[in-house]
Amino acid sequence: MSADAEGPEPWEEQLLRAGPLTSQQLSLFLDKCGISKDVEQTFCKELRFAPEEIIRCLSSISGLSGSPVRAARAARDARSRRGEELRQMKGHLKRSWAKTIQELAEIEGVSQQEGIETPEIPVQESPVRDPSQSGQQQVRAGADLEDHSMARPKHMASGDEVTALMKARQWEKPEQWTMTVQHWVDIVGACTETPQYKSVMEQKKTVNMHDVCRLFVKPWSEGTGCSLAVLMSREVVCNAQLMVSHCWGEDVSETKESLLQHAVRHELPMTVPIWFCVFSNYQPEDGVGPKLEHQLALEPFASVIRNPSLKAANGGHGMVALHTTTDDLYSRLWCVHEVERAIVEEDVEIKASMSQKYIDLMVGRVEQFLGLGATLNDCFRAAGVQVQTAKARCSSKDDEEKLVKLILQQANGFDGLDKVVEDFRREQLPDIIFETLGCVLCLLFVTFCYVYYCLKIEFTSLWAVVSNCKDTHHEGLANIGVCQHVCQSRLSDARWWAA
Repeated sequence: MSADAEGPEPWEEQLLRAGPLTSQQLSLFLDKCGISKDVEQTFCKELRFAPEEIIRCLSSISGLSGSPVRAARAARDARSRRGEELRQMKGHLKRSWAKTIQELAEIEGVSQQEGIETPEIPVQESPVRDPSQSGQQQVRAGADLEDHSMARPKHMASGDEVTALMKARQWEKPEQWTMTVQHWVDIVGACTETPQYKSVMEQKKTVNMHDVCRLFVKPWSEGTGCSLAVLMSREVVCNAQLMVSHCWGEDVSETKESLLQHAVRHELPMTVPIWFCVFSNYQPEDGVGPKLEHQLALEPFASVIRNPSLKAANGGHGMVALHTTTDDLYSRLWCVHEVERAIVEEDVEIKASMSQKYIDLMVGRVEQFLGLGATLNDCFRAAGVQVQTAKARCSSKDDEEKLVKLILQQANGFDGLDKVVEDFRREQLPDIIFETLGCVLCLLFVTFCYVYYCLKIEFTSLWAVVSNCKDTHHEGLANIGVCQHVCQSRLSDARWWAA
């Protein structure tokens, strides 16, 4: 049938068919949404996404907290602001998009894409424990959770589809045990729709990567000799462009949110090849594929971080450390090791991404401690910005000794790692924390400059100077409970912050 007979091609399909979205295509899209031209210009300049994400975010929602109209208005308002405020607004705008994608994932299912059918997950009855059951029967009912016949994620190779090239790939070059961001989303989406996942969630109120490995990763990859990453990417071999550092005890939904927020904030296509240890390593230990001992001997973390594709000069995206509320990332020595390897490599960017729960917890802790008159140092410790990597542990004593020796060989050892972690965590702190601390930081910095570099005047005179300019310096200075005796006792904090 001709196109005329069917009617004009929908604009969504036009954008999808066009491939990578240009600013002109995005402008056309926003025009279809009825957004004014002046807003379009700013919006197109600030954000660029794959067409699938644009369509999902803008055409499928109305009235959500991250709605396109609200984000576009924010972009328009930012045009008239100073440079620093514009950069802050850009951060708000990108977080708005991250929130939008997260809300869409919860509504539509993270495995759904435009033009791709969502895989059908068979619904099964969760095992119910009957008080009359014997202990043996109850154990058998719980074991039913580990069902190897669960539907695989769409596009994941089955055992019959595994090739010799795929198997050989798992035995060498860890930097090539990769899959795309979209593959990762599809795997997690398939997991969350199963009765097994929902049963664990009901029992524990959280599902972590230990659970995912036991219930899904091992059953899906057992007997194939290939990790989930290789099963998803099949014979498409790509070096990692993004290293995802995470903790196995982290909540799956918070991990997903953190990864998606990072992808949106830094405008990463969903096709970027990533390395995620739970999915990249072969986990079953069944004798078909390499044992974990063999894989660790290849130094997978170091190999991935050394690989040139990770470097910014080659289009790489470095390493992102995902933060959630359910486990401390740097209580795990392997995560500390990943940072240690990254800082010795040139041109490897290290960034952090945090779940909304993690952000809310940090903000709450800062506000609580600030209200009690705590020092800035204490506020950042309370928010989890500061860290003591030397306290990190490893389940294997041999691995722990090996990793500690590697770290101690570096010039600054654990102290240097603490500083690096604090720096990239501080960079990712939400603006609201700096809005809360801004008055204190500005006041302390002015105090520091005056007392130690300028007039050497008495504190009482300095307080009068700062108080007189409070309205023009930072609005709301008087509303955060900062008083003279507090500021007088916090001059040492100013030296710490300035350093």
